[in-house]
Amino acid sequence: MTSKTNTTYKSPPNELLERLWLHGVESVRGRASVTRFFQDNEKSEMPYSVVALGKAAADMMLGAIDSLGSGVQSGLVLTKYDHLSD
Repeated sequence: MTSKTNTTYKSPPNELLERLWLHGVESVRGRASVTRFFQDNEKSEMPYSVVALGKAAADMMLGAIDSLGSGVQSGLVLTKYDHLSD
């Protein structure tokens, strides 16, 4: 008797769960969260000095630059060793 298990097959509910999980993870990433914050809130006068702290600091800084553009005059990123994105 042989078993018909196929570990590469994904049933529709599993695909849906994976897509939901990936969407949740993406929505809390630093870059997306900071970009969303600036889209949802009124910005003050330019220029801006931006400080980002923590493991997601590099992504958060990119979100600030995406949103504020040339209004970013200066910035500081403090993060753990080897947590900078390319």
